Amino acid sequence: MKIILIENVDNIGKKGDIKDVANGYARNYLIPRHLAVRATPMAIKRFETEKRTVKSKEERVSSKEEETLQKLQKNPLVIKARVGDTGKLYGAVTNLKISEEIKDQFGITVDKKNILLDKPIKEPGKYEIGVKLSQGVEGEITVDVQSEGNTDSKE
Repeated sequence: MKIILIENVDNIGKKGDIKDVANGYARNYLIPRHLAVRATPMAIKRFETEKRTVKSKEERVSSKEEETLQKLQKNPLVIKARVGDTGKLYGAVTNLKISEEIKDQFGITVDKKNILLDKPIKEPGKYEIGVKLSQGVEGEITVDVQSEGNTDSKE
């Protein structure tokens, strides 16, 4: 019997695949558990239409994410931080701080989990930081940590 898989099934195939399986396996296991439907011409046409719709939506989202990444890469993200006498930051620039600054400076929301920072930044300077956006769009942005001024200096 020809079936269209609704879900990924181990040893059979992935969602949307058209497979030929034993009649009993399809009638007694796959179809009752809503893992597959019978591959009628109408069902095949419907799944192809759904596939095209999902693919076009993913392409639109992906192109939008690419534009967002290019916008982030075009201009460096400038973060002002307090620096002590030794040249080190008083705190540290973390994923959360970078995420907040991206929101403030560019109006783009990037989850702190999608900012690939190995360890917090503790010194002023320019850094290349990895960013993951949805649809597998990844890239690096420049983060420029600048001295806000030494507020502890004795004058």
